[in-house]
Amino acid sequence: MRLKFLIIIIILITLSAEVCGQQRKVRVPEGYGTLNEAIRNDTTANGQRRDPNTIYVLKRGGVYVLSGTILASGFNLYLEAEEGDGPRPYMLMGFLTGAAQVDESIKVFNNLSMKSIYLTNINEFNTYLARIVSVDAPNVRLEFNDCLFDGSGQTFIRLNSGGSKIYMRNCTVSRMGRPSNPDNGRVIDDRGNQVDSIVVENNTWYNVTSRVIRDGGAEINYVRLNQNTYVNGGQRFAQVGPVREFYMNNNLIVNPRYIGNSPTSEIVALEFSAFGSSPVINFDYNNIYYEKEITDTWDYISTQQTTPKVKPPFVSPANQIYLTNATGLLEEELSFENGPVPPVQIILESELGSGSSVSDWDWSNAINTNPWGLNALAYHNFAYSNTSASYTGSNTGEPLGDLRWFLNYEITWNLVALIKEAEALISEYENNAVIESNPIALTNLQSAIAAARTVAENPAANRAITASSYQALQTSMQSFKSSFIITNVENPIESIYRFFPNPVRDFIYIPNTEGKADQVIIRGVNGQVLIVKSISMGIHLLETDQLPTGINIIQYVKDGRIMATQKMIKQ
Repeated sequence: MRLKFLIIIIILITLSAEVCGQQRKVRVPEGYGTLNEAIRNDTTANGQRRDPNTIYVLKRGGVYVLSGTILASGFNLYLEAEEGDGPRPYMLMGFLTGAAQVDESIKVFNNLSMKSIYLTNINEFNTYLARIVSVDAPNVRLEFNDCLFDGSGQTFIRLNSGGSKIYMRNCTVSRMGRPSNPDNGRVIDDRGNQVDSIVVENNTWYNVTSRVIRDGGAEINYVRLNQNTYVNGGQRFAQVGPVREFYMNNNLIVNPRYIGNSPTSEIVALEFSAFGSSPVINFDYNNIYYEKEITDTWDYISTQQTTPKVKPPFVSPANQIYLTNATGLLEEELSFENGPVPPVQIILESELGSGSSVSDWDWSNAINTNPWGLNALAYHNFAYSNTSASYTGSNTGEPLGDLRWFLNYEITWNLVALIKEAEALISEYENNAVIESNPIALTNLQSAIAAARTVAENPAANRAITASSYQALQTSMQSFKSSFIITNVENPIESIYRFFPNPVRDFIYIPNTEGKADQVIIRGVNGQVLIVKSISMGIHLLETDQLPTGINIIQYVKDGRIMATQKMIKQ
């Protein structure tokens, strides 16, 4: 019997290691400098990182005032909002003076991932910092999903080294640069360093004084601009440079070079050159136009000065062939639900004024000066009429531009990510020595994965089909988690009241196989009630990711009486 208990203990220890092997999460309280300190001090006694892949979880609705640049060297930096509803965590730089002043909010030497974060580069005293993210090492991977980035003086992403991979999805980027200085204000600036890939899908970028991509002359292997809304570019839409594969599809591009051209100017809105033995350039399905307010302003300027203003070409004569051969191109002016003010005043002051005094971006019609509080997608609303050609203008018959402005749904790349999570869930628990999954739930999850993969791989699948598949897979995953049963444990290890693993990360299992408790209560060390959960006879999964790190107390209750109290260590 002792040998059997020893084997059981070893099995449970193994399970704890597996659960703890999940990516470590640290919840960071809001406040001044709390995020800086949490990241800087997350080390062991000898100064080593506790875990170089830690996810720092920020409170929804929390305000995180940075006490300086977040420096990530020697470890990957993961920042994400806690699960659930509510406004994204709001990050901004505090007011720093003298030697403490900084140029960027985040500087990384390793991979960076940000999810559901709102970061402004305008500090507490309305001063624009130069850069949001600076990359200072080669072969870094950057991932952004469901984030808002606003107000940077020079650029959002600056690449100071080569080989970077950038993935941006479901994000909004606004107010890059100041209109008085159109040489600055970029979304991605590679500083002449080679770039491996740029994949940006389902984003909204607007009020960008310079350009979306600023290439310094080095090659870019792969660029994919898909389902993006871009409004109000100053100097140009993008300067991609030499590119091997360039896919620009299903985008809505409005006022890509609002500065305009003189009749002899050769500046184009989109600059690129194909390179390599078999370059691929595809510009199918886009709506590209200038608003009438902009063209009318050019006409007025032409009457006030010797040199007239004319509409800039979108691409150079050498690249016109790619537009000529493209399918589904539109030049359809749309009316947004609540779009930004066209930069008419900026153009007039830049052309007819002294040039030394140019208005800033006109935010007078913003939905709110603080979209963070509303948990909005942006300061403005870029939805447009469902009777327009653009509304069914994509290669799948869906709207052009950022699809977040229309029906709520989960797009294909989110479905693909969920499929991977589901497969990992099966792999982690299917053959576990202690936890066994219900065969029916396992079969159902496998079927849901197969169905979801069929939808994800179908280019004609619309948003409604994708949303339904996403929801079905989520439901099946939850049913699978709830079906776990424990095997090989005939008697309690310490008592009939127990839970595992301990230390705790995101969840615990509570075996209540004899029905000796009808409720569990988790308290902080100060006695504050953190979680109350009713339980019946069986095995229960309890999510604990919201608990504070350190020591907590779990109590088992039966008919209103506390039957047992145990210590829980939350990592």
